[in-house]
Amino acid sequence: MIRRRALLKKACLTALASPFAAFGYGRFVERHWFEVVKLDVPLRGLGSAWDGFRLVHISDLHLEPHLHVDQVSHAVQTINALKPGMIAITGDFVTDDANTFEALVAPLRELRAELGIFTCHGNHDLWTQPERIARALRALGFQHLINQGVGLSRQNEPLWIAGLESAWAGRPSFTSAAKGKPAKAPSITLVHEPDYADILSQAPANQLQLSGHTHGGQVCLPFGIPLILPDWGKKYAKGLFSLGRLQLYVNRGLGTLGPDARFACRPEITEITLRSA
Repeated sequence: MIRRRALLKKACLTALASPFAAFGYGRFVERHWFEVVKLDVPLRGLGSAWDGFRLVHISDLHLEPHLHVDQVSHAVQTINALKPGMIAITGDFVTDDANTFEALVAPLRELRAELGIFTCHGNHDLWTQPERIARALRALGFQHLINQGVGLSRQNEPLWIAGLESAWAGRPSFTSAAKGKPAKAPSITLVHEPDYADILSQAPANQLQLSGHTHGGQVCLPFGIPLILPDWGKKYAKGLFSLGRLQLYVNRGLGTLGPDARFACRPEITEITLRSA
């Protein structure tokens, strides 16, 4: 009887301690543990000169209050080691305070990519100080796109980079962002919220949509099953999806929102190699 009571007491203490242990792991280990995800993505209409082109995609830094300068610097070092052709950052640089944004974003100045760094707003950016954030990013030399597009070319084969406003907090317009786009040019389209893919896939263009927003669920059940997902991110939580002429990739983000922890959902840096479809 005494042994049974001791075992029961031990089991109860373990059960009580488990949530605290999981939170400690999620806060002090997993949220700092960047995962580099590498994958090939076929893109219809992509010219052979672009086949094998590598880009890095990150999202959702939420620079304050949880993602600090040292973590940003570590992410920058990891990205630069990949030697990407371009870098895409799909919004939510802040959560609800941009007062220290310039200092926090300063390490991003060290990012290096052959064809440049392209960015768009997230919903939290638009809810905070979008003009200030845009100015700071452009001061770093980034091409911050607000329903705008930029044309690239290799051996006379075009590739279009489009950046849209947040679907939740703004008015995204691929029509505006595609002005000047060669008819046959495929587009890499940056838009913060992944569920906008259902609308964007109706556009008469071959596209790779890059999104974030969901944090992959951030705190998940084992095997990465999301518990809670935000509006405009309930259908496509993370990873690669194919919607006809549109390919969608959803990055799990680098920062956190709400609880300062991640569980079964590591922060992500994505290296995408484009392939001619």
